Amino acid sequence: MRFRYVLSLIFLLPGLVLTPESVTAQSDADREAVLAANAEFYRAFRESDMPAMAAVWGMVEPIGVQHPATRRIDGREQVLASWAQILAAPPAITCALESIQYDGGRWGVICLEHLNPGTVRMINIFHREEGAWKMIYHGPAPKPAVTS
Repeated sequence: MRFRYVLSLIFLLPGLVLTPESVTAQSDADREAVLAANAEFYRAFRESDMPAMAAVWGMVEPIGVQHPATRRIDGREQVLASWAQILAAPPAITCALESIQYDGGRWGVICLEHLNPGTVRMINIFHREEGAWKMIYHGPAPKPAVTS
C-alpha cells in the first residue's frame, strides 16, 4: 500500500489518473526489463548521451521530472530540454538500487544517486509503451517508512 501512496503523491501529472488496481505479481522478465531501462537511463546520464536519454522517456503518457533542488517540470519537450542542459555538463553519478515495486501497471525503482557532492534518494517510474518499459517520472523519492 505504501507504493500506491507514493504513486498518488508523484502522479499529479495532467491527464494521468491512477486506478485502485490491486498490486499484481509481474514476471521476472518484466522486472529485468525495467531494471535494464533504469540502467540505460543512468548510462545515458553518465555518458551525456542525449539521444539515448530521449529514447528512455515515454512518448504517450504525460511525463515529468524534478531534479534535486528544482521545481517539477512537466511535458516531454520541457523534460528533455532540462536533460539537455544537465548533460551539457553532467555531474559524476552512480546509482545504488534500493528497491523496485510494481503497482497498477507501473514500476517504481528507488535509487540512491551518489553525486559529487552528496547523495539523493530518487524514484524512477516506468510504464509499458509499445512493448517497452519507458520512464514517465524521475524525481525525489519519499523518505522510507519508519519502523519501530
